[in-house]
Amino acid sequence: MTKTFSAVIHFLLLLVICNLMILPMPALAQGDGGKNITPDASELPNPLKVKSLQDLFTAVIRGLWPILMAIATVMVLYGAYQIMSSAGDPGKVESGKKTILYAAIGVALLLLSSAIIFILQNLLGYTGK
Repeated sequence: MTKTFSAVIHFLLLLVICNLMILPMPALAQGDGGKNITPDASELPNPLKVKSLQDLFTAVIRGLWPILMAIATVMVLYGAYQIMSSAGDPGKVESGKKTILYAAIGVALLLLSSAIIFILQNLLGYTGK
């Protein structure tokens, strides 16, 4: 194994560990202890616990938020690595700049995702009923 490859592996491992400590981890095993069991088999409980399309989109965005932020972080770090390891090659510097730009665009879209949903609902005339 080359020295550079080993350094990259160690860096990525450190990045994953840091992201796991920084990002909030949702507790997926919460429940009511079996108190909310429907006695009638014809009634199915709503596993998503959403009542409207907006609630569904909000739940999806909240679930994807930590994953997408981690991906954006990795993209920025990879772009910085491309620039630092370019050794003066303008093509590699430009590639690194584009990677960082695309990560910034992704973060901006993620931050504006709730507003985008609101705008689309108004354009389509969705009332939430």
